[in-house]
Amino acid sequence: GAVEAPQTMEGFYLDSKTENWMKTQQQQYRLSFRRVNQVIKVARTIADLEGDDQILISHLNEAWGLRCFDFYQLH
Repeated sequence: GAVEAPQTMEGFYLDSKTENWMKTQQQQYRLSFRRVNQVIKVARTIADLEGDDQILISHLNEAWGLRCFDFYQLH
């Protein structure tokens, strides 16, 4: 059978560099678990659309920049 990839950050595989980037964003902006999960889910979709098996920092950055998350941001 297929070997399962290690899973981190809400069940999506991120390499250590990408995971550290996301954790830095989470700490810097005091993001909730739900907000982080939303960003990662959108990044996974972006990765899929680009034909990438792995979520990259570029995918997270693109997801992070989408306007749809502004509604959830409280200042």
